[in-house]
Amino acid sequence: MRDFKISVIIPAYNRAHLLRRTVASVAAQTTLPFEVIIVDDESPDDTPAVCAALMEEYQGKLNLGYTRHEKNKGEGGARNTGIRLAKGNYLSFLDSDDEWLPEKIERQIDFLAKTGVDGVFCETFLVENEDYDAAEQVRIDHDKIIPEHLLTRGCGYGTGTNLMIARTAVGSELFDETMRLFIDLDWLYRVSQRADIRIMHEALTCYHKAPMRAGDYVLSHVKVFMEKYRQKLQKWPFYKRWQVYSCMNWSVALAYEGNGHYMSAVRHFVPGILQSPVRNPGQYYHVFRCFVKGLLR
Repeated sequence: MRDFKISVIIPAYNRAHLLRRTVASVAAQTTLPFEVIIVDDESPDDTPAVCAALMEEYQGKLNLGYTRHEKNKGEGGARNTGIRLAKGNYLSFLDSDDEWLPEKIERQIDFLAKTGVDGVFCETFLVENEDYDAAEQVRIDHDKIIPEHLLTRGCGYGTGTNLMIARTAVGSELFDETMRLFIDLDWLYRVSQRADIRIMHEALTCYHKAPMRAGDYVLSHVKVFMEKYRQKLQKWPFYKRWQVYSCMNWSVALAYEGNGHYMSAVRHFVPGILQSPVRNPGQYYHVFRCFVKGLLR
């Protein structure tokens, strides 16, 4: 049986008010990790003081480490620092505003041990406004990560909280520190080219829904992402390229819609549908409702 030494990597920026909850969820695991690494990405808040208190509180109970960037490097840079510092043979990221259920590590180790695959995603509970009673399980309708599908269907797996993966499967692949959005998609696409990553259909984390990013911001970073993948996509069949364009248009549309800019959302929903028209009826109805909301504003 493989020896599982789990390195938990928690990137943190201005999360002093949430870190205690996040770290407590790791300390409550039925199987404790080999180490926990908090990477403070030059937070201007009280994150350093909170982390110092947590290290004292969990001394002897949790192998908790802390490092701080002298210059902000973004989410990707913080994760990269954690990867470089990690001494375990398995990596598991945890976003500093999310939390794990007590059996998360144990259940994922069991899955990896039984299947022999490189990595595993669990499902999650979506929590809005701290209302745990109303939390809904976000289900995944397939069993394996397929690289192509990440680009044509999106990357809603929660790499920052739900993944456990062998260090050998990650290899030298790091997050692109020049990107500020779609960093999970980009990294997972590269890693999944060689790693066998499966899905376990069990919710073992709580994802706390954050405010939607501005539509203009998402649109600008879609352009960055598409430029990075432009040459690769030119080699793909026409219809697959359009599926990628559709997926990106949909991401932009949801961002505009989430901020109440309904007609801007429709201007991206419609091309997204034209580029990939085979959809369930509910998505067409969603776009229609968005259009009506725009008319009524």
